[in-house]
Formats: sequence, C-alpha cells, structure tokens
Amino acid sequence: MLKGSIPAALAMTLIAATAPAPANANDEASAKGATLHIEFSSVDPETGKIWVGVCTEEEMTTRYSEEDARCSAERWVDAVEGVTVRFDALAPGTYAVTAFHDEDSNNQLDFDERGIPFEATGNGNNAKGFYGPPTFDAMKFTLPSAADSSSPIRFNVRLYRVDK
Repeated sequence: MLKGSIPAALAMTLIAATAPAPANANDEASAKGATLHIEFSSVDPETGKIWVGVCTEEEMTTRYSEEDARCSAERWVDAVEGVTVRFDALAPGTYAVTAFHDEDSNNQLDFDERGIPFEATGNGNNAKGFYGPPTFDAMKFTLPSAADSSSPIRFNVRLYRVDK
C-alpha cells in the first residue's frame, strides 16, 4: 500500500481505476474461484470483532513488513463462537488465511513490549509460529477455479493465545 504521498482514498481510487474490466460476463464467471467458508472456533471472550484475510504469498510477506498492507480478500465479523466467513469470487491460486480477534475493538492486533500478541490469532491449517508468525507454506491451500469445484471449500481456524 502506498504510504505518505497520496491519501489512502485517492490511492484506492487509482488502483481500482487501473484494474482491467472483464471482456464479458462469461469470461468473468469462468475466472472466479470457488467459494471459501472459514469457520472460527475458540472465540473467547465473545467481544469485539475478528479480522480475517486471505492472502497470496507476496501479500503475506508484505503484511509482516508494512503496517498498511492488504490481502486479496479481508473482512471483519462479530466475534462469536462458530462464526463463519464466506468469500466468493476469489481468483484461483494459492493462498493463506490469517486472522486475529480484536477484543478491544481498536481495529488492530495489540502486542506486548516483546512483540507477543495480547489478543488471540489464528491461521490456515491451524499453523502456529515459533518465535514469530507461521510460514506461508505452513498456512497455504490451493483454491481451484469455480469450474473445478462443485462445492464450497470449508475449513476451521482455531483462535489461540501465545503462551507467555
């Protein structure tokens, strides 16, 4: 994401304006990925929101180094045990899921002075990191095209707290 020189709203407008338009509706439909459902467990306490992002490897690398980095798809949902997030129309490819439980509703993951999250986190394949976030390879999954998938892809992400 651009920082400093261009306001965020203008930057998003520029990015949207440069995206190619689909040639026709049939081309657009065939390019869409399968539906992805992500269910969350171990949501405790049931306060605040859960942020979830579906990221490519490049986006995940950028997320770890730039505060304003974005994922291909991301969403906020109410923090309730068993809540499911649905993503439609993702391009086929390899992605990783990362999430955090924003218990205090300040729209960010809070850390202590050592860099350990105060709030629960979760990742695709329920991967956990060791002295840092898990690797993309530990979290990744492949999303096929809609034509190659007859039913939604479903998986569970268990939120957990780092032991201190």
